[in-house]
Amino acid sequence: MIPILFTATNLILGSYLIIYTLKSDIEINQLFILMGVCLLSDLLDGKMARVFKKSGELGKQLDSLADLVSFGLFPTILLYEYLQSHAPIGGVCVAILPVFYLIAAWYRLAKFNTLEPSVNFIGLPTPAAAICVTSIYALAVQTNTNLWIIISSSAIILAVAMVSKKMHVLGLKGLSVSVQFYPFILINVLFDSMCLYILGLGGLVFVVVIYIISGYVLVLAKDKSNQGENAGYFHDL
Repeated sequence: MIPILFTATNLILGSYLIIYTLKSDIEINQLFILMGVCLLSDLLDGKMARVFKKSGELGKQLDSLADLVSFGLFPTILLYEYLQSHAPIGGVCVAILPVFYLIAAWYRLAKFNTLEPSVNFIGLPTPAAAICVTSIYALAVQTNTNLWIIISSSAIILAVAMVSKKMHVLGLKGLSVSVQFYPFILINVLFDSMCLYILGLGGLVFVVVIYIISGYVLVLAKDKSNQGENAGYFHDL
């Protein structure tokens, strides 16, 4: 029962995000607070299911449906609302891009349920994609700049990344990184902090991009170590 409560929280708050976006009645800070709780709920429902030994097919499907609302439909609505009022070729952008993004998120979540459990992700996780879309929107609002080209291009790239079999994203669960990579991680943390300090919540897009790129590098290094080329760089807990 407890895991389902976290999943329901994710679903309910994701629904409120959509409602407030459609009403244009939400501040950037409030938007990120609600999304943060959705992310936390999405993280905790799986952990609670394992703690209480309640993992099952029903919980997996409910989790994906909640994620589709919070990290699929919500950023789609955000894209729709922004492009409708800012894109000079609004008809084409509004009709195609948000739907393309939603279909990619829908396929990504369905595909994820068919994969074997793994430390790393195949395809960009929908929460990471949703954070990118939301942070670009926040950056546009905070700087009062029309970023319709950037947000449109990002939506296409993120949609492709979500369904790409070649996109391997580092998962943090159960992975230990050796001391050789500590300077690399420290530089990432410092750069992320600088982005957030300078750009505020809009800087989250750079945090996610850095995580994706650096994570991909680390995944490649781990694969090579598994083949004996870099033995000892990583070990799974």
